[in-house]
Amino acid sequence: KVYLKFDVKSDMYAVTRVRAFDLLKRLGRTDEALNVANEAIDAKSDQSVVFYSLESNLLSNLNRNGEAIALVEKGLVNDAGNVELLFLKAVFLEKGKQLDASVATLKEVIKHDPKHAAALNYLGYMYAERNMHLEDAEALIKRALDEKPDNGFYLDSLGWVYYQQKRYK
Repeated sequence: KVYLKFDVKSDMYAVTRVRAFDLLKRLGRTDEALNVANEAIDAKSDQSVVFYSLESNLLSNLNRNGEAIALVEKGLVNDAGNVELLFLKAVFLEKGKQLDASVATLKEVIKHDPKHAAALNYLGYMYAERNMHLEDAEALIKRALDEKPDNGFYLDSLGWVYYQQKRYK
């Protein structure tokens, strides 16, 4: 309750709302956590993107991908070029088995930010997982590794591409 007493004009508003959201989520009070994030979004603070991310991720984890996508799309109306929201949309689309839309959205992220390592890896891994466009997958993941050479997830993705290509050595 203390965290929720801070006004939107306070420098601590976003931090306290994130804390409240996290505590409520950990306590299993997901509806209350969603309400905290939603109220922070409605307050139109300069940190709204954080709350779009928190709320949409929780919705997705609750297998409410349609709601997660709708929420991210709402955020994109207010901040059309936000690549992090676009990336989240692509992830939720893929989780919802909307693969073509996910691929198109990931390509849009990469178009806006050609060095977006997470999007490069995600698209490359999606291709590798489906054993398709393996040359493109390899190139995408290598670009992600150019940005973050020590990322174990990206290295694992590249290994999966090599496996799919039967490049065992």
